Amino acid sequence: DLVQLLGETCHLGTLEGDQVKFLAASEPDVAIRVASRLGRSSPAHSTSTGKALLAELSEEQLLRLYPSERHQTVTPNSLTSRDQLLAQLEKVRADGYAVNRQESEEGVASVAVPVHVSSGMRLAINAAAPVQRLPAAKVKRFGHALRDAATQLAESLG
Repeated sequence: DLVQLLGETCHLGTLEGDQVKFLAASEPDVAIRVASRLGRSSPAHSTSTGKALLAELSEEQLLRLYPSERHQTVTPNSLTSRDQLLAQLEKVRADGYAVNRQESEEGVASVAVPVHVSSGMRLAINAAAPVQRLPAAKVKRFGHALRDAATQLAESLG
């Protein structure tokens, strides 16, 4: 439903240490799209899914995952320091969604939200699009749609 609504690729991911592992994906039926990341892992600090999940952690948990100030960069737009990450996670908490603008792959933007399930499993969903199709003006709309979908998914998972 979310893919139909937004017209973009959507993923379900989980946090494994300082990496995000993508567990499920659905692609829209359009020629130009972000390809599925199903089964892949990426540095959590460089993805919207990872940032949505990291924002749920305590400062102590974050410092254990990121003991050093410098981070591995994936693209020239990746966060490079723990201070940048902590500042961005504050914004994620305030906004209710995380954003990635070419931090994990050039030409790709995404928005993600956590899925609060009673089992305690750490899950998040995202919508990923070619960067030109996800300008800043559309981010809030994506965030709201993702939050609604996350609520429905959490209810169905119990």
